[in-house]
Formats: sequence, C-alpha cells, structure tokens
Amino acid sequence: MFTIQTMLYVLLFIFGYVTCQTFYYFKSTRLSVILLRMTHLVSLVALARVMEDLYYARGITVKAMLESESPEAEIAVYKNEFETKIDVFREKSIQNIIDSHPPAFSNLVDFDNWDSAMNYLSNNRAFIEALFLEDKEGS
Repeated sequence: MFTIQTMLYVLLFIFGYVTCQTFYYFKSTRLSVILLRMTHLVSLVALARVMEDLYYARGITVKAMLESESPEAEIAVYKNEFETKIDVFREKSIQNIIDSHPPAFSNLVDFDNWDSAMNYLSNNRAFIEALFLEDKEGS
C-alpha cells in the first residue's frame, strides 16, 4: 500500500516539522531571555529613580526641619529612620525581583542585593541610555 518513496516523503515531512519546531523553540527561548534581562534593567532603572526621588524628598524635609529650628537630635532620628526604611525597601525590592523568577530562570538573575544590582545596571549603562534616549529622540 505504502511505497518506500511515500514513506520517505512522510519521514522527510516529520523531520522537517521537528526541525522547524526545534529552531522555533531555540529562537523563542533566546527571545525570552532577552526580554527577561531587559525587564531586569528597566525595573532597576525605575528603582534607582525612586531612590533619587526619595533622597530628594529627604533633603527637602531636612531643610524644612532646619529652617523651623528643629533640634539636631530630632533631625538625626529622622535621618536614621529614613535610612533604615530605605535599606529595607531596597532589599525587599531586589528580593521580590529575584523571587518572582521560577527556578528554571533563577540563574538568569545577575544580582543578589542592591549593590550588585546597581553594578549590573552600571555595566549595562549603554543599553539603558540607548533605550531611553531612543524614546526621547522619537518624541
């Protein structure tokens, strides 16, 4: 019923289909890794900007406290509480990013604390600048 030639065509079709699916799998996996790394960078940029804004607000608050002649002890307490809250926020933010990855992707996270996250961000500065400058130039 089936000739050898027909069987070869069927086998060739199956081989082509499997090969196509394999290449698609590798291409989509590569794209997923790129998107995940971009997400890390954009998240870290957002966190860094939040930190800048918080420290700016801290400066305004300390200035207002100085202008209202608040006691130095009160200003020192405010600064210490602020630093404690910021440290907790930093570590929880980084830990949430790390914990949001399934175990299969955990080796793709190139940082494990705030300092290493900022180093990772600094190492990818050119990419971040290109990403955000590209948007500004298009506007």
